[in-house]
Parts: sequence; structure tokens; C-alpha cells
Amino acid sequence: MGGLCVAKTIDIYLHSVKDIKDLADIAKRMEGDVNISSGRYRVDAKSIMGIYVLDISGPVCLEIEMWKKEYEEMLKPYMVLAGESNFGK
Repeated sequence: MGGLCVAKTIDIYLHSVKDIKDLADIAKRMEGDVNISSGRYRVDAKSIMGIYVLDISGPVCLEIEMWKKEYEEMLKPYMVLAGESNFGK
């Protein structure tokens, strides 16, 4: 099953209103559900207004239902690297 896609969860940072808009645009190009959560809130990452209700003062969790390797490059600027904090950069 070479074309099988699996779900993936990654931690990301959103530093600005532009990041929120850009992430929503990226999520709209992805297949399946894409959700973002912070604390107890979980919203559709394809919705700019949904993302605005989240606390983005720290990392948030991005859940992608149908992960494809090509998404990694699109999300790279937002990803939290292991052992590193890029918040505030």
C-alpha cells in the first residue's frame, strides 16, 4: 500500500497574525481534517477565526489526518525542533 497516508501530530509555533493566516492557507491545501489545539481547545486549522481563539503564546499542536511527506517542507518554518525553542524569533 504505497499510497497509504497516516495521521501525524506536530508541535508548531505561531508568532504573528501573518503566521496564522499562512498556516490556515497551508492547511486548506491539505487533504482530510487538519486541527490545531492549545490547552483544552481544538479547532479547524483551515479556519483563521478558529485559530484566533487559541492561546498562541507557546507551542500549539497541529493534527494532520492524512500526512504526506510534502507537508513537512510547507510546515518547516513553524515546527518546534526537538530540544530547541524558536518562540520569539
